[in-house]
Amino acid sequence: MRRSISTFLLTSTVIASSLVCSQAIAKPKIAVEADFALPVSVNGAKPGAGGALRGGYELNLAIVHVMPEVGLGFHKLTDTGGPSIFRGFIGGRAGLGEGVRFDGFLHIGYGNIAYGSTPSGGTDSSFAAPILDGGLAIDFTLIPVIDLGIHASYNTALNRTGNADTPRWIGLGAHLAIVF
Repeated sequence: MRRSISTFLLTSTVIASSLVCSQAIAKPKIAVEADFALPVSVNGAKPGAGGALRGGYELNLAIVHVMPEVGLGFHKLTDTGGPSIFRGFIGGRAGLGEGVRFDGFLHIGYGNIAYGSTPSGGTDSSFAAPILDGGLAIDFTLIPVIDLGIHASYNTALNRTGNADTPRWIGLGAHLAIVF
């Protein structure tokens, strides 16, 4: 009995996935995003701004969307001691829905974190480090080739050098994506 149930479930899964995968469509997608950056950890830094340019191939499986992507980002936390963060990243996003889609995303990258000007005779507290981000987004498909959305993310650098504050910030913003 258990063997026949297992066989039935396996056969059903293979048939269902072959039907869904036969309708899969992968298209290139490029997005630009703008963020309001709220510092979580940097001493003396005030809210700032930033953004990113990202692109990849979006794979559509009925109402499930998966997109591996690469990108470049820049954020500046304001005030004298606020860092400028430039990074490259890879990662992806996955979502559910058509017309209105709910996404989750995760990226890992490497970036340069620079802390304003160095005082005369002082040490440069700039450093390079891995940077992680993850968050949630809501995308609205205006027409089949344009998505407009809002997102919230948590971002952190992995600083093990001990020579400067490790920047962590929350990004709140909007993005525009074009499908080719």
